[in-house]
Amino acid sequence: MKNFLFFFSFFLLIIDAKNIEGNSEKGADLFKKNCTSCHSLNQKIIGPPLSGVTEKRSREWLHKWIINNKSLRESGDKEALSIYKEYGNLEMNTFPQLNEQKVDDILSYIQNPIVVKKKENHLNIDDEYKENKISLKKDHKFFIKIIIFGLSLLFIIILCILYKIQILTKLFINDNLIKKKKKKNPLSFFYIIF
Repeated sequence: MKNFLFFFSFFLLIIDAKNIEGNSEKGADLFKKNCTSCHSLNQKIIGPPLSGVTEKRSREWLHKWIINNKSLRESGDKEALSIYKEYGNLEMNTFPQLNEQKVDDILSYIQNPIVVKKKENHLNIDDEYKENKISLKKDHKFFIKIIIFGLSLLFIIILCILYKIQILTKLFINDNLIKKKKKKNPLSFFYIIF
């Protein structure tokens, strides 16, 4: 009879744990905001690691523990008291702001963290791509401004060079005209001497 009760209670725990219907993505956000200061999924921080907790304890018990573990301990719950003693009578925060659905979301995340991590990685890759694209656009605009500035400077230099060439050409032409006039004028020789 004891074996039957043990298997029956174990079966109820498994069924109850599987009945957690929450949103893992929302649960990941809630877990980060409310739980990560004391808990991790796979290692002990201040409190125990939470991976597999939905298989160890019933959904109903976890709801009571998460929302108000102090009242659960005061009710004389043996599991709650044993956890409290195991962690040096350290008070766990109460979360009265969390409703049943939010707790289910957190528990769903604890059950399925890999699914959320894959989606987060996919989102991070998309976000990085968008950030890189924006960064490239900014870099591209910066290079375009540098190219425009360089071309403007080159244009000004070319204009200055052309202006100097024009002046030199005029001087050269004027000098040639003066030389030609001197050659044509027979008296120019006397002008030069005197």
